[in-house]
Amino acid sequence: MAVILDLLDTSIRLLYEEKAIHSNGFVFNTGNEFIFGEVAEKNYRTQPREVNNKFWWQLGTESLQLSFGPARHTADLVHQHLLSLSQDASESNEIALAVSGSMSKEQLSLLLGIIEQCPMTALGIIHRSALLAANVSTHTSILHLELQLHQAMIVELERRDDSFSVTGSSVIPGMGWLQLKERYASVIAANFINQTRFDPRKQAHTDQLLYDQMPILINELFEHDEAICEIQGHVARLCSTDMQHITDELIIRVRGIHQDLDQRAVLLETPTSTLPGINQIPNIISSGILRPSLIETIKLDPNSPRLIKTAPCATAPMKKTSKSIDEKLPKKNRPTHWMDEHFTAHPLGDGIISDNIRLHCIEEDWFASQANQLTCNSNPVSNQALMPGDRLQFNDEVVVLINLRADS
Repeated sequence: MAVILDLLDTSIRLLYEEKAIHSNGFVFNTGNEFIFGEVAEKNYRTQPREVNNKFWWQLGTESLQLSFGPARHTADLVHQHLLSLSQDASESNEIALAVSGSMSKEQLSLLLGIIEQCPMTALGIIHRSALLAANVSTHTSILHLELQLHQAMIVELERRDDSFSVTGSSVIPGMGWLQLKERYASVIAANFINQTRFDPRKQAHTDQLLYDQMPILINELFEHDEAICEIQGHVARLCSTDMQHITDELIIRVRGIHQDLDQRAVLLETPTSTLPGINQIPNIISSGILRPSLIETIKLDPNSPRLIKTAPCATAPMKKTSKSIDEKLPKKNRPTHWMDEHFTAHPLGDGIISDNIRLHCIEEDWFASQANQLTCNSNPVSNQALMPGDRLQFNDEVVVLINLRADS
């Protein structure tokens, strides 16, 4: 079974054909153990000295400037993060690494050494931009705008026959997901002060509440002109136009590297594809798909791993989502039950899981109903059909969608 370990620090993912395990690049030092992912991020504002979100970006063996539990360097934290992911994975331990082009040769070599100390076997290393591009239906060269936690990256991909190859890349410092959210938070806080005289950033607890809502608010302001943010009974009205300048700055930085941006197809992932005002880029291709099945078409040598920058195009275009194709999807790809924190499975029934988590069914596919603070796999709820393995969360309430079927 092909498995991809997608190493983008906004969401480290283990991708199987029918499920995905997500954990973003945050670690929380409780004093007794390291906790990774969403729980760590929810302590980012309240206990900043006990949270680290740079260990993937700064992967290395240099001593940490500030002590962080038993970790000596960022490589220790990456090792612990991979171990935590492997504990959640119950299937094949043979994986293909999908890495960002910003990782140096030294970091890739170190990463392979770390994986040797984990219950995983690296089959090879593939440039993740090439894998993403392999799913798009365009026959022209494209740009991939990758949003990491601490920087952005623009990758050039050339269509050659039936494959996409990486031909160049440029880092855009200071324009990572965390920096963008910081700027969005400043605008939202200013609206609170102007409208209610309440400053959510004055206290760490309310600053964290604002930070937790950020992905959903950004998504709402992408889809609508206005949104409402509520924190401890204080309500502020937000306008997408207030956020426009933040995305404008990102686009200006990209255009400074590629003056022909308006004539190029640009590949975006979530959350980049939902930034308010991002659709002023004329030709956007949205994709968040890394298909494990593609790995079988790439020649990988576990004995001599090297960074592969070319990926063959998928036989089926990514955007083919018509009714006729949807009807041909095997039922095993649709969730039938949800699992609670005690690992008990419950039928989806009418889709009402709780007051805060509700699903609706359209032509046998399940979709999550929009709600403030509801996320799917740590991202804002989208209009995509839900799949087995998807993780829905509302504050501390978490459910996982699964498929239970009788064996034929």
